[in-house]
Order: sequence, then C-alpha cells, then structure tokens
Amino acid sequence: MLKFMRQHATSWFIKIALGLIIVVFIFWGVGGFRGDEGAVVAKVGGTIIDVRTFRDTYQKMVDFYRKQYKGQWNEQMLKLLDIKHRVLNQLIDQVLIAQEAQRLHITVSKKELMESIEAMPVFQRNGHFSRRLYLDMLRYNRIEPADFEESKMRELLYEKVKSLIADPASYVTDEEVNRLLHLQYEKRRLAYVKIEAKRFMDQVTVTDADLKKYYEAHKASYREPEKVSVAYLLFEPKDYTDRVKVSEKEVKKYYETFQEAYQVPEKIRARHILFKVPPNAKKEEVEKIKKEAEKVLKLAKSGKDFAKLAEKYSQGPTAKKGGDLGYFTRGMMVKPFEKAAFSLKKGEISGLVRTSFGFHIIKLEDKQPAHVKPFEEVKKGIETKLKLQKAKDVALKEADKAYTSLYKQPDLMAYAKKHGLKVHQTALFSKNEKNAKGVLPDPSFMKNAFSLQKGRVSSIVELKNGFCIMELVEHRPSQVLPLEKVKEKVEKAVKTEKAGEMAKKKAEAL
Repeated sequence: MLKFMRQHATSWFIKIALGLIIVVFIFWGVGGFRGDEGAVVAKVGGTIIDVRTFRDTYQKMVDFYRKQYKGQWNEQMLKLLDIKHRVLNQLIDQVLIAQEAQRLHITVSKKELMESIEAMPVFQRNGHFSRRLYLDMLRYNRIEPADFEESKMRELLYEKVKSLIADPASYVTDEEVNRLLHLQYEKRRLAYVKIEAKRFMDQVTVTDADLKKYYEAHKASYREPEKVSVAYLLFEPKDYTDRVKVSEKEVKKYYETFQEAYQVPEKIRARHILFKVPPNAKKEEVEKIKKEAEKVLKLAKSGKDFAKLAEKYSQGPTAKKGGDLGYFTRGMMVKPFEKAAFSLKKGEISGLVRTSFGFHIIKLEDKQPAHVKPFEEVKKGIETKLKLQKAKDVALKEADKAYTSLYKQPDLMAYAKKHGLKVHQTALFSKNEKNAKGVLPDPSFMKNAFSLQKGRVSSIVELKNGFCIMELVEHRPSQVLPLEKVKEKVEKAVKTEKAGEMAKKKAEAL
C-alpha cells in the first residue's frame, strides 16, 4: 500500500484522496481538535485514525519544535513545517507497517525490545546496561519510559517488516526448516566421478544468435535497480560548537544527575598458579594433581617468590608473566575464582581454589575500591557532550532557516553560495548501495533520498549526527540493461550453460 501510494502519488485518485484530508484539516484548524474525539481523520485498510490519536501526536510534535525554538516559535513556523501533514503521514505509515506485520505474523517480543535498549551505548556504564542510567537519561530528556519503549517497539517492527520486504528469502516456513534439518542429518555412502563443466569451456562456441536468445529468456537477471543521485546541505552539531557556551553550573548539574555513569567498580590485580585438571579426569588423577598443587601452595605460603613459582609450575597462559592476570572486575572470572580472589587482602595468598579449569593458587597484588570519578577528571568530557547537545539545537535552527528559504525558492546551490555552505553530492546509487560516493550511512538518508521529487527539496531530515536537506539531481528508474551493456556477462553465462550440457553428456556416456 505504501509503495502504491508513493508510486502513484501524482495520479488524480491519490490527489483527490489526500485533498479531502487536507480540506478537513483546513476547516478544523488547531482549535477543532477539541471536537468529537471519535471522529475519523483517516481510514487505512479498515483501521481508523481518530481525532484523539491525531491530536495527541500533533501536540507532541508541536511541543518538540516549541522547545527547540523557544521564543522564536510562531504560527508562521507552524505552517512552514507543515506539521499536520507530517503527523498524518507518520500515523498512516505506522498503521500500514502494523497491518503488514500482522499479515506476516511478525512481532517484537519484550525480550527483543529490552535487548535492543540494553545494547544502546547511551544507557551503558562500563560496557553494561544500567537501568538507573536509563531512567535518569529519559527523565533528563523529559521522556516517559513507556513512551520510549513503545517508540522503540515500533522502530524494531518497522525494521523487521522492511528487511523482510527487501529480502523475502529471509522468511522461512517450519516445513522448509524441517526439510533442511532432515537433509542435513541424512547419511549416505556413494562413489562418484567428478566431471567439471569448466573442462569444456574452451570447446564452447557462442554465436550472436545464442547471446540474443539467452538474453531474451533471462532479461530479469539484467535488470538494474532504481537509482538516484542527490545533492544535500549538511548541518552537523560539531560545526556549531563555537557558537554555544556551557557554564560550570550546567556541567556540575549533569555530573550530579548522572553520577552512576562515572562510577568505577571495585577492581583487583592478582597472580595465580594453575594446575589443569582434564574434564574427564578420574578420581585418582584429580587427587594426584591436587597433591602436586598442595606442595607448591606450601612453598608459596612459606614466602617463596610467587612470580617465580608461577613461571615454574603454572600451566596457565600467564605462566611466563609470573601468573600476572592484571586488573579485573567482578564478572570477568569464573565464580569460584572471583569469590576467592575478591575475599583476599593485599599480599594474601589463597588456599587451593577448584574451578572448571583445575586447581588455582591465588595471590592478591592490589585492590582498588569502587569510586566515582572525580569531577575534574570528567569535566572536559561532560562539557564537550553538553556543547554538542546545544550545538545540535543551533544546527537544527540553521537547517530550519535554510528550509524556510528553500521552501519558497528550491535552489540548493544558490542558498549554499549565499551562506557559505558546502553542497555535497552523491554518485548514482540504489537502495542497497550504502557505500556509494557521497552517501551518508544513515537509514533516514536512504529512506528520504528515494522519496524526493524533482524541483522540490526535502523537509529537514534528522540523522544520527545532525540534519540535512536534500535535492534530487537525477532519478533513473529500474530498467533492463540493453544487451550491448551486458554482453560480456551474457556470453559468460551462455558458455557456462553450454559447458554444463557438454559435461552432462559426458557423464551420461560413462
């Protein structure tokens, strides 16, 4: 449905349908949102988008922009940003994705949702997810956890549907899985003679008629996907940091709010001597290894140089380093080893510690208690982070200023020249060519590049590291490439096919 609407957006049918929606908005106005909350705004394949849903989403988007622009916000900006239609398109997209997900039985589990959130670096401390940091960060940005999780759930569902549509082969039925498993575990004994087609390649002759016949029968194989080339202005926060200031008070407030992010866990430095025990060792063998370990333990307890004992007796990979394991925190070692090591005092030697690896003798070299990094140590990093946050607001304002001008006069090059900005331009690229010259590796960039119309600029596109405004330079529809352009590929395919036939005949003659 989405594809149909985008492909046929110029047809009278779609224009009339959208026109009716637009007329309703014109008569409602903002005040009209307080009317009948059950009234229908749009109907998508049997699903109704009511006034209440539209109003709530609209208000959230307006509040977002009002916070961004503060005192500069006015009714003219409201019209220029065309928020009503943005909200409508967003809600329609959500319904269409949800419908397609339901049709294909695609869901996002609570486990998948939480794994996705926990993998986000912004909510991690020392490489691990921190729920407290997660809640603090959302509170700092005035976002309810339920709203964030619902938004993330929709994003994951969208990505699942999108990837399935882009690669139908990724959807496999239970029957196909069972068939594959059956084939994988089936065993047969056979004898064979290998007759490779490549042996006959030099004997193959290919005529122009052969090429044409093969090309006509396999045209779909030589279809080039839709491609576009776009020009764009880029507004990155890092380019505007010199225009913002961050006070020490703001830095301290951030430090106090997110202290957990600067928490350094307790860590210790230890040496060990390992006596390996094979997994299937018999009781007698285990006892023999244990007695050997006890002898070395007595030497260590008597004051012998632990590092030298480790070099001589340890069977672990750190033996050459005197058994030195360096510093480590809880969760990095197997449980019995961790428990014994963290219970030691500095300079103390443990008794024998049994783990899945064998018997260990552990000596604690140093212990550093858990602590919060001092303010002075992290001050610079926080200041940089807050500067980038403020600079992002400036970047958005600059992008909006550009969009306001380009909306009236869509000439990217002229605007860039007037304001000293750089115009970036991509090579022709398809939806799968994310590494093409000039293409930004961002899903929002790719999505918007293929929805541009000639003679119009895009709205402001939010990227992971800033914003951009795009303009279509060239659009090349999907097309079957002429034989002249793919002649070499066709010739190779014909040769391979004919060589295969010759190999088959040879095999049948045996």
